[in-house]
Amino acid sequence: MHKSWPQLAYVGLYAGAGRAHIAGTNEIVETSALAVLRQPDRFTDYVYVDRDPNCVQALTSRIHSIDPPTNLTIIPSDVNESVGAVRQALPPYSGSRGLLSFCFIDPFDLQLQFKTIRGLSPLKMDFLVLLMLGVDARRNFNRYLSDESSTRIGDLIHFLLRKFDEAMQRLGYLSAAEDTHIVRAHGMGVLQYVLAFYSKNELGRRFWRESRSSLSSQLGLRL
Repeated sequence: MHKSWPQLAYVGLYAGAGRAHIAGTNEIVETSALAVLRQPDRFTDYVYVDRDPNCVQALTSRIHSIDPPTNLTIIPSDVNESVGAVRQALPPYSGSRGLLSFCFIDPFDLQLQFKTIRGLSPLKMDFLVLLMLGVDARRNFNRYLSDESSTRIGDLIHFLLRKFDEAMQRLGYLSAAEDTHIVRAHGMGVLQYVLAFYSKNELGRRFWRESRSSLSSQLGLRL
């Protein structure tokens, strides 16, 4: 893809600190914000957004320790208020100098507002969205459903996933209903989150299917 487009931008919403501690272990892993910089074929531009000043400071320091790219912007902002800043940070494009963007949305809970995706959707941009429809959603649903083990919660999760997919289709994206990647807690089978990839081009969906064909539902994507 890097040979077909003169400009490729990576947008990381809820970028975090670049490293994370795996609960219940002593293991520290790199998250997507740093891992993407280690890919052999780099993007031409990177835009990160996070509102936590401690995360922004840590991420900035860690990026500078691994040969940072020239065109990199970190926006210290609430993701749901950052669309204008993100669009301004992306490079200008034209018919002769196209721009293809990939946006990874990795919220820590159910705080993402759909207006954020809608605001970026007019761009030529694919989305990989981590939907917190597992443990975090169960905690929120418990406000309305007294029995957390009720199958009504499972039905509600599927309903929300379907409604999100329909909303993305209204923005011109291909349905991801048959291509979501479900990640469950290791050894427990409990739903943790759902990864959904959205592209307006069938080629993008084919790339996603190829990338997830060998993944375990418990190992996830190591993002």
